[in-house]
Amino acid sequence: MAPKKKTKEGNLQQENILEAVVIADSFNVRFYPVTAKRPRCLFPLANKPLLSYTLEFLARCGVKHIFVYCCHCAEQIKDYLAQSKWSKPSSPCQVTTIVSCDFTSVGDVLRDIDQKSLFESDFLLVPGDVVSNAQLKDALNEHKVRREKDRNIPLMTLVLHSSSPTHQSRTVESDIVIASNAVTNRVLHYHKIADNERKVQFPLGIFQSKEGRIEIRYDLSDTGIWVCSPQVPQLFTDNFDYQTQLDFIKGILINEEFLGNQIHMHVVQEHYCSRVYNFHTYDVVSHDVIFRWTYPFVPEIHFDDDYSMHHGANGSLSTIGYTSSYSLLRHNVYLHNTCLLGQNSIVQDNVVIGNGSKIGNRCYISNSVIGDGCCIEDDCIIENSYLWSNVTVKSKSKIHSSFVCDDVSIHEGVVLSAGCILCDKVLVGPSIELESKIIHKNGDDKTMGIVADKQSFDTSLVGENGEGYIWRKDVDVEADNDRALSKALWGLSLHDHNKQKLTADSSEESNSENDISSAGEESDFQEESEEDAFDDLSNFEKEVKESLQRGYEEKVQCDNLVLEVNSSKYAYNMSMRDVIQTIAKSLLEIAAAQSMDATSYFATLKEVLLHFLPLLCNYNKTASSQLDYLYALEEYAVSHVNFANSLIKVFMLLYEEDVLSEEVILHWNSKPGNYKDVITSQEIRRKVEKFIQWLVEAEEEDSDE
Repeated sequence: MAPKKKTKEGNLQQENILEAVVIADSFNVRFYPVTAKRPRCLFPLANKPLLSYTLEFLARCGVKHIFVYCCHCAEQIKDYLAQSKWSKPSSPCQVTTIVSCDFTSVGDVLRDIDQKSLFESDFLLVPGDVVSNAQLKDALNEHKVRREKDRNIPLMTLVLHSSSPTHQSRTVESDIVIASNAVTNRVLHYHKIADNERKVQFPLGIFQSKEGRIEIRYDLSDTGIWVCSPQVPQLFTDNFDYQTQLDFIKGILINEEFLGNQIHMHVVQEHYCSRVYNFHTYDVVSHDVIFRWTYPFVPEIHFDDDYSMHHGANGSLSTIGYTSSYSLLRHNVYLHNTCLLGQNSIVQDNVVIGNGSKIGNRCYISNSVIGDGCCIEDDCIIENSYLWSNVTVKSKSKIHSSFVCDDVSIHEGVVLSAGCILCDKVLVGPSIELESKIIHKNGDDKTMGIVADKQSFDTSLVGENGEGYIWRKDVDVEADNDRALSKALWGLSLHDHNKQKLTADSSEESNSENDISSAGEESDFQEESEEDAFDDLSNFEKEVKESLQRGYEEKVQCDNLVLEVNSSKYAYNMSMRDVIQTIAKSLLEIAAAQSMDATSYFATLKEVLLHFLPLLCNYNKTASSQLDYLYALEEYAVSHVNFANSLIKVFMLLYEEDVLSEEVILHWNSKPGNYKDVITSQEIRRKVEKFIQWLVEAEEEDSDE
């Protein structure tokens, strides 16, 4: 017995160790061509690698082992981790890198996790671009409590952040609306709103649930953080069409009533939690760091260094014993101790200047981040821009709202404005003005099917001493579309996008004929929608009955019939209640058609029900499904006397075959419907009164024993 006890304790101890997976690849080209030779997770954010914010966030949450999955530029990520505090003995947690160039999606990562059997208990799944000072203790505890009640039903918990639609962190790419149970936080519907989508449709079944109040929330943003049960990787393996996180969520919610899995959510209210997935969010999160919303992850605290932060017993951070390399001045100005400022230079508001950077005389810098080793000569203006490491800016240059990568040289008198992006090692100038240009140094780079301009160092575009190519998605794109391409690459906040859309809509509505026709369409929309919904239900009922009729006549296996019913359900977007009621009605009508007279009715009905028993058990797993089935039987019974007279025998049969449970039958009996046809609901209950009494007496005997 002793060895078994020791093994059990070891398993319990293993379960208490919190582990996480960080997906360091975005599996898209959103930052291309900047990410051609650099992974997004190593972008400098306020002069610290983006990945360091994610790892430190997890360490603060008590994670003891982190698996970092790498694909694109994996060697750079491995080198960073090997040289950082995360590979040292004093690291707050163990970090393991897993590399594969074959991964092309989040689904591939989860399938690899399942293949390697990395986790036997709950774990965290986190993208490598999260910046947060939140604690996940409450989310983990909520997930744990749900799993203790039933280890199979609660599949995962989505960590969402409270964010109004007008907040700058909300973008078109993260525009979601969620329907959930207000009491249990169970996610009932998750919809990502498309760019030009004006209306959102919700499944009718979620509003017919008797579980509690339903909330529809448009004030949430998805952080990409999941609290996962071990079943999540297995489901990705079983369903190879799950490629993205959105695919998985939609698939689980659609099949929730069949498989029994549920998704819940936890909303972060008071702490900071955001992602960097385009240039707009990079700009927003960078300013939030500078504004100190992310404290203690701020420029003057070296949380990415071994000696800078101390982790308390409760996961809190203490800055005792660290030596800051940055000085914090008024108006959120952070100057590295080794940087040099020239005479009469003004560093006004919200600025970070990095290690070894030199600012010349009479320069003006505001709302910008200057990286390490930069050299900015005299009389330069830099506003709302980001300069990475080793950037050289010659005198009398102006940089507005632009993004400049490593080792870029900007010659004298250059003006960058309105969304310019200069990739690594690009040279521009002298004395040129660029607006909404994206310049890179890779030549005809065909990575991801994207090619550069065929011209070779066009000096009229990049300057006499310039070296770089104008980047476009296709060689046929006209130069006039550079502004649109730059805006698409940078991204817009949801608020700005909606403003532009309203402006476009108002200009379109200036035509009076269009106004009249659109008004007529709106007045008829609701009526047409109701007619379409009725037609869909009728067609669905017809298809299901035909499938079951053929299945009974040809003795088709119920597993195949389940696939047919499911496919009809998806085709017509039917709710689970519609499916259950349609199956109940179809089977009763099939039995009525097969029976010769009233005396043989129940014998025929029993034969039909026993044949379709696996089908009934498949769709009546939950109490709510069984209750829907009982009300469907009641609705049929009030208008069909033969079935009403046989109802007590039907109840006994379904109870003995475990299609209906005792608790659900008693609950149905206590809440009669409002059906009034040939027979009333009260008369239906009198016909099964003896069976109900028998159930009650059996329950009382069990309680006495």
